[in-house]
Amino acid sequence: MKKIIYVLATVITMGASMASVSCSDILEVGSDNQVFDPDVEQKTDSIYYILGIMKSLQQAIDQYVIANEVRGDLVGVGENTTTAIKDMAYFQTDVTNKYDSAYVYYRIINNCNYYIEHRDTTLMSSSRYVAMQEYAQAKIIRAWTYLQLAKIYGRVPFFTHSLTNISDGNAITNNAESYRDIKGMCYELASDLMQYVDIGVPNYGTINAYRTNAGQNKDVASRMMMFPARLVIADLYFEAGNYPLAAKYYFEYIQKNRLVLRNCGLNYNYYTAQYGGRYSIADLLAGEEEDYPEDLFVNGTIETGAGGGWNNNFNMNNPAECITYVPMAVNKLEGTVSDLSRLFGYNLFYSAELGNGRYIEDHELDASQAYLDLASSQDYYCIYNGENGRIGLKLKIGDMRRYASLDRQTSEADENADPEEETAISNYFTMNKYYGANVFIYRTTVVYLRLAECLNRMGYPEVAFAFLKDGPSLNAYSSTVYNDSTYMRSESLAMLSDTSQVAPFYHPINFATFENSSAIHSRGCGYTKDRYSLYQYQKVLNKKAAQLNETYGLSLPDSIEPYSDMAIEIMEDVLCDEYALECAFEGHRFGDLCRMARAKNEAANKPMGANWGSIWLGRKLALAKGEEYGPAVEQKILAGDWYLPFK
Repeated sequence: MKKIIYVLATVITMGASMASVSCSDILEVGSDNQVFDPDVEQKTDSIYYILGIMKSLQQAIDQYVIANEVRGDLVGVGENTTTAIKDMAYFQTDVTNKYDSAYVYYRIINNCNYYIEHRDTTLMSSSRYVAMQEYAQAKIIRAWTYLQLAKIYGRVPFFTHSLTNISDGNAITNNAESYRDIKGMCYELASDLMQYVDIGVPNYGTINAYRTNAGQNKDVASRMMMFPARLVIADLYFEAGNYPLAAKYYFEYIQKNRLVLRNCGLNYNYYTAQYGGRYSIADLLAGEEEDYPEDLFVNGTIETGAGGGWNNNFNMNNPAECITYVPMAVNKLEGTVSDLSRLFGYNLFYSAELGNGRYIEDHELDASQAYLDLASSQDYYCIYNGENGRIGLKLKIGDMRRYASLDRQTSEADENADPEEETAISNYFTMNKYYGANVFIYRTTVVYLRLAECLNRMGYPEVAFAFLKDGPSLNAYSSTVYNDSTYMRSESLAMLSDTSQVAPFYHPINFATFENSSAIHSRGCGYTKDRYSLYQYQKVLNKKAAQLNETYGLSLPDSIEPYSDMAIEIMEDVLCDEYALECAFEGHRFGDLCRMARAKNEAANKPMGANWGSIWLGRKLALAKGEEYGPAVEQKILAGDWYLPFK
């Protein structure tokens, strides 16, 4: 920490700290009013300073993703992986590891502190306070950054003034009262941010359009670089275990911004396309206890979920899904570049003129076998419409979202190799979420998943399931009330219908907003809605309980009481899987696992027993890490060693 304080103190003047945003940088303002070393009191230079803070976010974002993904269960390492990443994956990190640096986060915080201390928020242009949006962003980004520090390192030094000398730094590091954990961060920061919830985020339009090496245009939507106050407040309460307040702010953001869930349009045709041919539904049909009619596929039709196309490369500028991202340059001449695409197998600097390849077979990070097994084991649901009515079917094709995240590549053997091996082909995956060199912080579906997790922990597991099955729409309300009365309790329906509650999706004033909303699980698993689908609450609970019995040696009953404390624990595991299917590789995973483990350990009622969260997390990671390292990882987690060494 003393090293961090020393370095920060030497660069605290904003001219030096922010001047790294060069004239050719992706975050260049491009304004005639910009000066090289601006005065923080000038009206015209708020843009310059906030983009300087964004620059420091860019410099931390690779480490943020790597620390959260390689320590989780969804990313695998191999023979091409560097020692630094392997050590992090197997919980052997020490203070020399290049991906373990608290400094990159404190650089963001110190830049925010300086701006907050020195910016005059009373400056006006006409009747508008010209700096208030940027001032709020500095506080919001500082809070988000402190939360990441606490999640990664446990208890960390907390200060809200800029550090300009070594003695100030020593005073902080030597004072135990200056340290905060996750709960301390929440209650220190959340209340202060509430005054900014209705202040809009800065919007400078489209920043710095340019052409990549591969000949593609890239524009940065400045509004999507900003952090909404309500979501950061919600995250603070969420991680601290205050689920009602977290749910309140997640829902308010969803409602005020009219966020609805969109279906990806991934149906079984998408599955067959991955293999260069088409398979009939009859070939892919999974067995079920229902007797299928004799006229199946003859006199009836099959509904397999939403049709339509899917863009493999996530559209980062789509406001229907993307809320906040950190944009990275795709050319070293244009600013700070990310190494994430290369690590996952894509050459960001591909150039036909240079003759270098677009894909990197010997890449460092892969989807883990645990992720592939989870995605492949999912049922895909469809509905048969025949002469005698509708029945549910399911296909043996898994969750389609894995194909939207991973691109299958093939590499033929060297033509100079042994003739018997000339036609051998190597199959591997590249992960396409970083093809555009951007990193998601917030997106719509993830916000809904976090709200579902809150509602589950508040005692409404079937409401959390409703988000996965039907979505928060009028259709969900109708199918729940009129078609499947055993699915949702009356008190849960009341909570979803009452504007005095945290999430009144079903109140008439919100019908118009959410009537076209889709469901989360349907994004990759087909027709999940209404009573006809085989994706049903009780079946999902029972199936997950059987998996937990097998994995952890438990003795959970064959049929789970649907609204019990045990149902809450099991539904949390269902949500854990959904996080993996929906947002794998995006930089959330280890933080998500730790939050769930804390919730299990801290729950008032513990149907799985004491310390269940640590046992659950340790075993999940051990199974993903492999036989050689699994037991060592499990023992560290059981001992409470969840954090990186602080340096």
